[in-house]
This record gives sequence, structure tokens and C-alpha cells, in this order.
Amino acid sequence: MPEDRFWSEPENNEISPQLQMTLDILAAVQKEFSIDPDRIYLAGQSMGGLGVWALLQAQPDRWAAALVLCAYDNFTNQKAVARRPTVDLSRRRGHGCARWILSVKW
Repeated sequence: MPEDRFWSEPENNEISPQLQMTLDILAAVQKEFSIDPDRIYLAGQSMGGLGVWALLQAQPDRWAAALVLCAYDNFTNQKAVARRPTVDLSRRRGHGCARWILSVKW
């Protein structure tokens, strides 16, 4: 990932070119191997968590569940996030705070 690029911009949750490249790789792997589409999970930490939030909101029916560690989002599509089991292991005020938030939505 280039230094000045992100998987997604939390203000609008659009899929970046880098994140689209990841989706293209996933599509190629799915084409070549027998992968159950109902068992594809998202996981990301920090900047990777931004990508998870973006994908969960942009394509909510595609993912079985999501795990996010230490990432924030403005949730432009809250209904999409609420439709999938999501574990959010994020710290208050970014990476520097010792108090963890654990929220599990089913």
C-alpha cells in the first residue's frame, strides 16, 4: 500500500483502487478454487479495518461476518453493518488508549 493511500476513506466509504485490486484477486481465487461464497469472512486491523468497514457497507450481502481491530469509521451505511455478525475490537480514541470496546452484533 503506498504511504499516502488508504483501503478506504471513512468519510464516504468508497472502495479505493487498492481495495478493488484485492476484490479482483479474491474473484480470481474463487474462479480457480472451490470456495463456499457463504463462508467468506472479513478481518482487518487499523488501516485494514478501514477496508473491512468499507467492504461491509458497500457489499453487505457478500460477507459471512467481519472482525475489526483498532479501526474507526463514520458508518455511512449503518443498516449494512447491522446485517452481518460483526466483532469490533477497537480502542477508544485510537490506538493509544488501554480501554477496549467489544461489541458483537448478531
